Amino acid sequence: MDFGIFFAAFGISLLELSEAGAVTAIYQGIYRGFKPVLYAIAGVLLVLVPTFTVGKYIIYLPSTTY
Repeated sequence: MDFGIFFAAFGISLLELSEAGAVTAIYQGIYRGFKPVLYAIAGVLLVLVPTFTVGKYIIYLPSTTY
């Protein structure tokens, strides 16, 4: 495993999830309901589920690096 790629992907994923949490907190403060939290959970699942399912098959793509 290439740790550089792993840590880069981990860092970007952590950044995106923290942005989703910040936007959720802002809308939670504005609308005072549970709906922003549900939308945030749905959005995160909408991104992470295909990422993890399709991401397993990325290793089968041909590589041009030597």
